[in-house]
Amino acid sequence: MRLGSLVTTSMTLFIFLATANSDETPQANNAGLTLFRQHVRTDLIHHCLDCHGGKSTKGNFDISTREALMESGFVGESVSVLSAQAGEPGQWAAY
Repeated sequence: MRLGSLVTTSMTLFIFLATANSDETPQANNAGLTLFRQHVRTDLIHHCLDCHGGKSTKGNFDISTREALMESGFVGESVSVLSAQAGEPGQWAAY
């Protein structure tokens, strides 16, 4: 998988899960949340956050918080904010 595709996919999942309210998250999304916490979040921290979070934000692309990401102006350009169909985890639109 190309690095760009990995970043886009990771950010898509990150945004989707970051916006979900844990009290209202359907059981079907629990698997996605576990996947995010165990794999995607870890990859984002190890490969992306040093340059794109907190004090250092290359290219004005800050992924340290959802608010910072939304303010970056990259949503829709480099970051896709998508949601899965209810009860159908893993059904993502391909971009």
